[in-house]
Amino acid sequence: MQKLGVILTATAMSVGATGCSKVPEAKQEAASAKPAVMPGKPSLTVLAKMLNGKRVEFTIGTNLPMPIEVIVSVDLHGQKDSDSYIGYSENVKLIGEKTVFVVDTTKATRPLPKGSYDATVRFVPRWGAAGNPFDGKIPELFAETHLDLTGSGGSVSDEQRSRQRQGWVMENVVSGMRWNQSAVEGRLGKSIRGASELGQHETYYFPGADMSLLVNRLTNEVTTWRKGNAIVPPNASRATFVARGLNWPLTVDAGYLGCTGSAIYFTTLDGVSYGVNGAAAQYKNIKTIWASDKKMMGELRAAGVKGGQELRVNIGDMIAEGQKLCS
Repeated sequence: MQKLGVILTATAMSVGATGCSKVPEAKQEAASAKPAVMPGKPSLTVLAKMLNGKRVEFTIGTNLPMPIEVIVSVDLHGQKDSDSYIGYSENVKLIGEKTVFVVDTTKATRPLPKGSYDATVRFVPRWGAAGNPFDGKIPELFAETHLDLTGSGGSVSDEQRSRQRQGWVMENVVSGMRWNQSAVEGRLGKSIRGASELGQHETYYFPGADMSLLVNRLTNEVTTWRKGNAIVPPNASRATFVARGLNWPLTVDAGYLGCTGSAIYFTTLDGVSYGVNGAAAQYKNIKTIWASDKKMMGELRAAGVKGGQELRVNIGDMIAEGQKLCS
């Protein structure tokens, strides 16, 4: 028992001694920590290289104490204040004397065209040193370099023209404006007409501006505009019907199947609507695009049947699909 007591006491003393030895070590580490120092000449440097046609790697150097946040930009070289801005920027928090960061220009609101660009880094004193012991004492800093960017492959002149046209739409096209296709195409270039997300509307997409105008075909007035191509993709086509084992009864290959009340209608890609069932008498007669059933008519002729009405492909599958869209 006495031996056991000696062992326990020695162990306790050993543990206690170990615990005591950590205190001065911690004090020593704290004492050796260097306080942040404001450099006599604050600096910011940047190197940039293109990783692929649309991603740029920035290497940012600074002698400032952390934390520091900067604006990193890829801007078209030689832009004027009056030009529509072409470029992309992000805010980046630096991690030390050297920070490597990749800018993905595909995140820009519009694809950047092929050209010469400025890769820039800017420190803004108003907000870039939040939490820094020298907040309010660091001057504005700026660094830049240059690189060629493949981007979308499009030309700078085409992109500038497109952005100018977008600006014209946003400044001049208002809801209720009388629709004048030739006048608008004179400003924006040729349009492509298609279906709209809004009932009784047509969409006119202008590739040269990458803008769409939604026009009420009953009032012939512009309802609104959309950036990009707002033409609604067809919801009915020969390919999708055949893939599902359904009869495609029309001479056109694709369009828009819809239903209002119990009236089922089909709208072609050029915006003409045809009634599919008896309740859709307000639309054009679908016989104009209803395909003849040549196979059945050939079989009847082969069987000796002469004359009679022209037979058409069974439209039952299209009616059934249209009924699914009725409210």
